[in-house]
Amino acid sequence: MLWKAIMTAASYQNPLRQEALGWKLMEEFASRIMLRAEKSLDLLQALLVHLTWYHYHSVANPQVLNLLSLARTMAVNLGYHRTHLPKGRPKIWLDGPDGVTKQQYEPEDSSVTSRTLEEWRALAGCFFLSAITISSCRRNEPVQYTHHLDHVCRALTEMQEYPSDLLIFPLISVQNVVLKISTAFTDPNLGLSTAPVKMFIQSLHAELQSIKQNMSLNATEDYTFVVCFQMAEISLFEASLYRSFHPDSDKAYHLNLLYSCLTAVKAFFDTHFSNKSHFATSFAYFRWIFAGYVLILGTKLAVYRTEGWDTRHVHQVLDCANALDRVIGKFEAILQRRTPHGEYEIFDLFVQQMRRVKAHGRPMVRPQPEPQIGNPLCENRLPQKIHRVGDESEDTYFSPELSHFDLNAFAIEPDDNFWQTMFDVDDDWLMTTF
Repeated sequence: MLWKAIMTAASYQNPLRQEALGWKLMEEFASRIMLRAEKSLDLLQALLVHLTWYHYHSVANPQVLNLLSLARTMAVNLGYHRTHLPKGRPKIWLDGPDGVTKQQYEPEDSSVTSRTLEEWRALAGCFFLSAITISSCRRNEPVQYTHHLDHVCRALTEMQEYPSDLLIFPLISVQNVVLKISTAFTDPNLGLSTAPVKMFIQSLHAELQSIKQNMSLNATEDYTFVVCFQMAEISLFEASLYRSFHPDSDKAYHLNLLYSCLTAVKAFFDTHFSNKSHFATSFAYFRWIFAGYVLILGTKLAVYRTEGWDTRHVHQVLDCANALDRVIGKFEAILQRRTPHGEYEIFDLFVQQMRRVKAHGRPMVRPQPEPQIGNPLCENRLPQKIHRVGDESEDTYFSPELSHFDLNAFAIEPDDNFWQTMFDVDDDWLMTTF
């Protein structure tokens, strides 16, 4: 199965062949996992490879969240989420007369086999993909960051059976921070009432910087690490867009945080959307998620209204229209490589949607409803009915600032339904594009 998944992903320059292989692979996943209840390292690795380059061959049948749940469940059923040796399992004892229960984690013996390392990589891959998907789409439950996961990631990075193992612990650590950010700012049950937002943001930013400082220079320049680290900073500074986190008495810090977010978005634009930036046909799907998310966030900054925030300067810094033109041009170049292609060509659909957004990007703004109490990310959002082919209409939300929409930006609010309801038509493929 792993070989079949690799061959499917590697056929990105032959879209007709890739689409056919993708359908066959999905059929075999369904047969072996759902009907025969098979579980193996080979199946899990095949699922992870299929998910990582998922958008190319699953446009007509998006099942990314279902497949991710299958991968996570299989990792647990195979026992990869815990140590296999008794000495590596948590030990429980009672401390003192109060009977307080504590745990201590003792890692496994360092004499591990190549097979064990493959199992550890699969566990790390499950966490990486689930953390990225959850932080972007806020759906489903992520793989938990445990003592065991921390140990195996450190061990993989230290042993370096392959050169790419050097990046495992830093990448997983960055995604763990992103998961903390996503949970803290979106879960109303946790909230941030016990500590000032400024303190929380400074602490997480220091954690990100510590991860980067403890890496070698060559590793910090790796493209995958750069894109993940940039997205982590953007996710952290995005809190500047939600007013309930920032009291009127601290306007200076609010503006400083907004500018930090703008600087982070600009750095991402320069790295990924400039004329000199590399835009390979074979990019993994999470890079498309990042690209789409940052384009949306740049628009939010361009239409944000608060005292002292200069939106004209934001337009000059980001230059969203030219960024869109460059992205469209890069996708058109990729399309030429992927010819001939079938009806469901991912890059063709993406170019069509990008052009539609640029030409007709004005969303319809309706009267404001009562804000949702307890979740600042849902405050001041307006419902808009989006009709999907074959479905009943459903609610999605746009920010009120979008009534000041500027032609130099495209304004869409990425709420929980973003990946399925970004546009009125042809929206299913968006589950896998960015």
